Amino acid sequence: MQKATARREGEAASGARGDRLSKLPDDILLNILERVDTLEALRTCILSKQMLKLCTMLSRFDINVGSLSLYRKARLDTTPRLVWYNNAVAGVTENVLSARNVEIPIRELWVKFFLRRDEFLSISKAVARAMATQKVDDAEFVLLTETACLNCTHADLLCHAKKFNSWFGDCAAAFAGLTRLWLRNMRFGELDIPNILSTCKRLESLRLSYCDAGVCSVLQLEHAQLVELHIDLGKFEAVQLNCLPKLQRVNYTCWTYQDPLTFGSVPQLSKLSLVNIGISSTKNLQLSELLAEVPWIKDLRLDFKSEKIWVLPECPKLLAPVHGELQIVNLDNLPEGCDIAWTMFILEAAPSLKELCISVWDDLCKMVTNTLTGIFELQMVTVRKQTWSSNHLLLISSTRIWLSSPSMASNLTTTLCDTLDASWKLR
Repeated sequence: MQKATARREGEAASGARGDRLSKLPDDILLNILERVDTLEALRTCILSKQMLKLCTMLSRFDINVGSLSLYRKARLDTTPRLVWYNNAVAGVTENVLSARNVEIPIRELWVKFFLRRDEFLSISKAVARAMATQKVDDAEFVLLTETACLNCTHADLLCHAKKFNSWFGDCAAAFAGLTRLWLRNMRFGELDIPNILSTCKRLESLRLSYCDAGVCSVLQLEHAQLVELHIDLGKFEAVQLNCLPKLQRVNYTCWTYQDPLTFGSVPQLSKLSLVNIGISSTKNLQLSELLAEVPWIKDLRLDFKSEKIWVLPECPKLLAPVHGELQIVNLDNLPEGCDIAWTMFILEAAPSLKELCISVWDDLCKMVTNTLTGIFELQMVTVRKQTWSSNHLLLISSTRIWLSSPSMASNLTTTLCDTLDASWKLR
């Protein structure tokens, strides 16, 4: 008798807890569902009749082919399995976009899928129909290839680009409404990338990973709306930013030939990130020449990733015209032998500098241990230097220094005092 009573009380308590969930307002439930990827949200909605109607009210869609692989064993992820994943993404995209309430705007639509003809066309046409009948604020395609970048041959790159171009024309309506696009592992023709940009009129962000227009090709970019540009691992001889009136952020990783960028009309560019692994043939950059046409840069990141420093120290008088508005500098992966003194040419040329972040790595340790352990962060350091002769006050606040060995940390006080001739303290 007592057991039956306890069981009924437990069931009643469980029901009460379920009632509390079902009584949550729709806007709170939607807020919860839109914080996970769309496939997870759909799985959740199926479990409850009360939540089932919410599928048609979602305004944010994160449809990722990669999330399907989380539920499968790695050994099963063969090419047929990837085809199944891609078909599932295409089906979900088409169904959720066709069934939703058209009066609710789509705030964000993000679809990541493999470059395969049937699914490419299905997804693109479903997105194009949604754009024609509903308001879509932000839409992004992330295209994968079945061959990973490190395994791609020249023939693979050409094949991927040929497939994309042959299907791109049939889906121009979808691409015309995209605000973000990420392409990978493609070797285009000379005019292909400009043609893509001319079709994607709303495009605000473009990322090209292991894409180019042939070895030693020149990429010329013009676009009225582009705000953000990422280029990774291409074989461009030069990238010319000719006319990009709204461009604000540029990230270029691993260029091969001469100066990575030339700047034309980019009046709003404020953040520049350059990442490269220096080798003996890597040309040293002179910031006074590279940034001569963009002296309004406010945020500069240089990531060296090797023992070779590919930026030449310059006279502060030469750098001052291009560093006048510089406020944030990140120097990442400096070799251990490159001390604080090396940064002085930047510090002295940047009167508006507010933050300097330095990470220093012991490359030998990385090669031996293949781990990134032994990283020490000093507390915030505030350095003030006053040069009365030039009537100039240099204030660097929130300076963070990352070191790869305790010995460097122990010598930091002496290095700073000797180099800057300034009083400082660890907070």
